[in-house]
Amino acid sequence: MLEIGIRTTNDTKKLLKDMPGMIRKGLIAGMNEAMTGAAKTSQDSFGRAGKPNNITRTLRDSITRSDTKIVGNKIIASIGSNVIYARIHELGGKAGKGRLVKIPKREYLRPAIQDNLNKISELLQNSVWEEFQR
Repeated sequence: MLEIGIRTTNDTKKLLKDMPGMIRKGLIAGMNEAMTGAAKTSQDSFGRAGKPNNITRTLRDSITRSDTKIVGNKIIASIGSNVIYARIHELGGKAGKGRLVKIPKREYLRPAIQDNLNKISELLQNSVWEEFQR
């Protein structure tokens, strides 16, 4: 799993803990939407140059997001895969029994989050605003 956390200052730690339910609900909804978008961006990248192949779709279809949580002064969510070879594709490295094979890095999670970073702030703001309007 690749985790993204938005860290706030220590001064806002208490604010996040004690914030009204609608703001908390809006922040969580916005982060969930952002991470769902990042997971889709990641899945859509399969089969492209420098990304994992899309032959069996096992890795691609295994990408999921966690539920967002607020812990201390952080809003945390993650996307990832439980497929055993997910990590080696993302980070590259050496693999194999007896004969080591170097597997090149084929990042598919990190770029998806990077592509969605600008959207995250906007989604968080919009989600909080929508909660206020209800």
